[in-house]
Amino acid sequence: MKLAVVGSMNLDITLVVERMPVIGESLRSREIVQAPGGKGANQAVAAARSGAEVYMFGQVGNDPYAEFVKDNFRANGINIDGILTDPKTATGLAFIFVEGGDNRILLASGANDTFSPEQVEDLKEKILACDAVLLQNEIRVETLARTISLCKGKMPIFLNPAPAMKYPEGLLDGVDYLTPNQSEYEFYAQRPLGDLADLETGLKIMQGMGVREPLITLGTRGVAYLEAGKARIVPGFMVKTADSTGAGDTFSGCFAYRRMAGEDLPTAIRYAQAAAALACTKLGAQAAIPTASEIMQFLEKNG
Repeated sequence: MKLAVVGSMNLDITLVVERMPVIGESLRSREIVQAPGGKGANQAVAAARSGAEVYMFGQVGNDPYAEFVKDNFRANGINIDGILTDPKTATGLAFIFVEGGDNRILLASGANDTFSPEQVEDLKEKILACDAVLLQNEIRVETLARTISLCKGKMPIFLNPAPAMKYPEGLLDGVDYLTPNQSEYEFYAQRPLGDLADLETGLKIMQGMGVREPLITLGTRGVAYLEAGKARIVPGFMVKTADSTGAGDTFSGCFAYRRMAGEDLPTAIRYAQAAAALACTKLGAQAAIPTASEIMQFLEKNG
């Protein structure tokens, strides 16, 4: 099964701190890690480590970081024929500050922001040769919209709507799976989190936007989805969190692969939740993404 991932790729610079500095203050970090990242790249690696045949589409800049990013895709068995180079722009950078297991992220989007709808059109044949497509919000909304338009009705479309941003009218029409987290759900549904009845209403609001199967990832609380019009929750896992960076991307990549491979919705969710929980136990984004065997071992121990 071939999964096309159309999205962002960055160099991540992670700083582990006791606390964030206030204005005018300088503090030393406890640790620094440089690694490949970006939501698109993270999700591609997550799917690949679970067994998907992954094809990456996007853009890097004209700098040494570009080869670092592409070499990492090669090391994970990901096809990079769809990665373009903008000769006038830098590769994307993400500065990640980890404090007590939580993270704050600053993005310098670079070449991700110059990846255009016209370039997606040029890559159309390669994208449509795949069996499903996985998208995120770290590329231009026009590029996102063009990709959805190209793939609509031809293959399953998975959209992780992160980071939250306003969509043009009708963009979600034809999206098969939408996977917002708690804050993103509140942004798109324009309602607060609540009990199961509240979540059911919110999921139906997202269906009304054109999404066939909306999900809400709720951390350790689990993942909410609709079954025969009723909200259900697949419970989450409790782990000792070292760094939550990339956990949502791990869920998205693993869920897309397991679902496109034919697994039923609750089982695919459970697998992806286990992968995301394991990703929280290690520092970094891609460095923390588990393999399929690690995920299955975790599920055997934790049910």
